[in-house]
Amino acid sequence: NYEESEASGAQRCTMSKIVRSWQFEGFFAAVIITNSIFIGVQVEHAAVNRESSSPEANLFLQVSAVYTVLFTLELMMRVAAGGLRVFCNNERAWRLLDLVVVISSVIEMVVGLLPLQTTE
Repeated sequence: NYEESEASGAQRCTMSKIVRSWQFEGFFAAVIITNSIFIGVQVEHAAVNRESSSPEANLFLQVSAVYTVLFTLELMMRVAAGGLRVFCNNERAWRLLDLVVVISSVIEMVVGLLPLQTTE
């Protein structure tokens, strides 16, 4: 048990170093910015092309899925590094926002996949 606890502590320490690094923060800042641009392109496309079955719809769904996976991975890594305490510390507002973004993205992805299942 002690060895498992020590290994778990070392893994958490390593994960903590990763999520606090400027590379991690910079990468996910870039993901947020590109996701914002993507949402703008998606909204513009939807306004111009009112057909939900346009050829780009599938591409938009795939790109959204990539962003959902990335945001989910970020949150999971932060929780792996700090445990559930990440929702109670001084950055709790950001983690709760992350949680809302991940949950809503997963719901949006599932809802977006439903029409694909009924047409097959």
